[in-house]
Amino acid sequence: MPRTKKDIPRTPVHPNRYPWSKALVRLLGKMPDVSLARRMRVHPATVSDERRRRRIPAYRRRLPAIQWTRQMINQLGTDFDGVIADRLGLPVYCVRRKRQLLGITACGESFIRKSPHAFRWTKQQIALLGKEPDTRVASRLGITAASVWRKRVQQGIRTFAPKQCIEWTKARITLLGKLSDTSLAKRLGVKPETVARRRRERGIAPFVQTTPPRRTPALRPLLRLPVHEICRRYRVSTETVKKLRRELGIPPVQRWPQKK
Repeated sequence: MPRTKKDIPRTPVHPNRYPWSKALVRLLGKMPDVSLARRMRVHPATVSDERRRRRIPAYRRRLPAIQWTRQMINQLGTDFDGVIADRLGLPVYCVRRKRQLLGITACGESFIRKSPHAFRWTKQQIALLGKEPDTRVASRLGITAASVWRKRVQQGIRTFAPKQCIEWTKARITLLGKLSDTSLAKRLGVKPETVARRRRERGIAPFVQTTPPRRTPALRPLLRLPVHEICRRYRVSTETVKKLRRELGIPPVQRWPQKK
């Protein structure tokens, strides 16, 4: 902080520059720039620029020294730093810094580094990976799901996916393409991907629900509209419009008037 007025750089004063009183200058660096700007009803950049011009360091909140007890230290590494910080009522960076100073690995990383808190994986426990969901394995072993996930990824084991075995009979195969994959999967009790895979293997096109247009008296004036307008309004293809026009003997609409 400058001690004399000579240390403060003199810059040309703009006529619209905020008039800083001695009381406001004493608050620079004593609180966040945003809080002071809100009190003065000015932009935060106005406060930060004046503070830097006067070479006043920014405000930093100093927390009181934390007295780490044995119970608090024993919780480090047992769960995520954010969870422990909320439990102890401390900032996350304080918990992370203390854990790192003590050499305690983070939650879910116990198997990577050598630590007295590391979980010892046995062959029987590794054999469970990929055969059940990570959450179920974690609850069975008494560790977090992140630890199970990291160990499974390290071992190159795929995630657990229940196999859906279904016997494709002739009656079920005949339904492929006649119903939507979602509807047929719900009827058979399998995933839609299973039905779609079997349908593609058979070379069957997907089911498309179409409602044939009704031949009503109101259909003839509608077909006299431009093709793009009919397709946009009623969600039909151009071939459908042309087919209906041929059936009812309606000539195509002339976009431009013919020259006489």
